[in-house]
Amino acid sequence: MAITPALAAPSFDCAKARTTAERAICASADVSQLDSEIADAYKTALTRLRADANAVEALKADQRIFMRYRDDSISNPNIDLMGYFTRRRDFLRQIDPVWRDGFSGDWQSIWGETRFTRKADGKINVTSWTAHPATRSWTCGDPSESIAAEYNIDHDFLQTGTPANRLRYMRQAWMLYIENASGGDSVSTKQVAPTGCGHGGADTGTFFLLAKHL
Repeated sequence: MAITPALAAPSFDCAKARTTAERAICASADVSQLDSEIADAYKTALTRLRADANAVEALKADQRIFMRYRDDSISNPNIDLMGYFTRRRDFLRQIDPVWRDGFSGDWQSIWGETRFTRKADGKINVTSWTAHPATRSWTCGDPSESIAAEYNIDHDFLQTGTPANRLRYMRQAWMLYIENASGGDSVSTKQVAPTGCGHGGADTGTFFLLAKHL
């Protein structure tokens, strides 16, 4: 049975819809349903992370980025609104409620995904890719490729690449921080805002562990 608009109300009152994005959501029963599911999943995810105030604030920032790209891209003919909303709902639902030590697993944010796998010899491989959240108009990395990571035992971080093109991966409570560490070996500053990767791209930021690969 098809979802009717009455059964697929979004997270806001369509009678008060004012923006182009809100009107587009209200015009589709399927997207309205997803919007409501995103709101519920977001509340649940915040509850799951409540033991880590920094993680809560990071997820709120991540959600604001989702909303901004929704609003900015709504008139772009290349946006797949159903796909964009589905990815967001699934990400929020999969945030792991259990704190886990180490790096292994699948980490995700509005920007993309980073996966750590431990090999039989104990070394860790990293697979990482990011993309424009709404339109996929740029991409960084390749989900089919992985590279070996070096572990810094003194400062408890992983890093990949060369000194001229290096990424550093650090754990703090529930989160994974990825920073651009090119051109130096300083370990005192976290750059949690995304840095460049191609035109408008980004391959750094704050990521959350998903439960699906554990």
